This record gives sequence, C-alpha cells and structure tokens, in this order.
Amino acid sequence: MSAAFSHDVNALNALPAATPRERPEERRRHVRYGVKSRVTLRWLECGECHEELIRTEDLSRSGARLVVRMPLAEGEVVYVEGWDASFQSRAEVRRVFIGHDGEPRLCISFLDAEVPDAALFVAPVHSHS
Repeated sequence: MSAAFSHDVNALNALPAATPRERPEERRRHVRYGVKSRVTLRWLECGECHEELIRTEDLSRSGARLVVRMPLAEGEVVYVEGWDASFQSRAEVRRVFIGHDGEPRLCISFLDAEVPDAALFVAPVHSHS
C-alpha cells in the first residue's frame, strides 16, 4: 500500500463521489458486463498479506469494478482469484472512488490473464437486501 494513502475516515469522505467521466469510446479494450460475483482480493501492506472476499460490480475480459471495504491507492498491484479458482491474476488499481451508496470502489486492470467466458456470461446475482 502506498505510504501516501490513509485509511482515515475523513480521507475516505474526501474521495470524489462517482461521476461520469468524459472519455473517448475506444478507451476500453473489451466490453463491460454487469456481472455480480464474489472474488478474493489479496494485497501486501507493511509486509503483511491481507485478504478480502469482495464482489464485482462489473466485469470485462481485462478489468473489473470491485466493491471493497477499504480503498487501496491508485497504482497498487493486487492479486485477484475467482470463479472457482479458475482465474488468478495480478491487477493494477487504476481508479478509486466512493459510490453513491457510500462504499469504496476499485477499478482494476488485470495484468496476467483475461477473465474466462464462463465468468462473463453467467446470470447476474441479485441481492435481496
């Protein structure tokens, strides 16, 4: 984790809320799907390995938007495992923001592998809460 990033609650509130960004259409290499699934996220902080079971909010072959408990710094490299351990890859945190629901989001780009077809085309999981 970057030394410049703080887990202070006030710092979390200072992160920008989700807003549409003006970017060219061709910025994404792959189409994003609204796939809700569980993946394991691992990262190193102060020499210790941390692990969190988190959910995806959307997914493409080359990246994902994740809902997490605590945001990590942009540029951080994490490890993602999911879909019955059939997918494992390092990923770079490309964007961090707080969603309209107040929960932190990480936008990540996979570095080692593409998401398998089976993960992209599953029926979305709906929460009843």
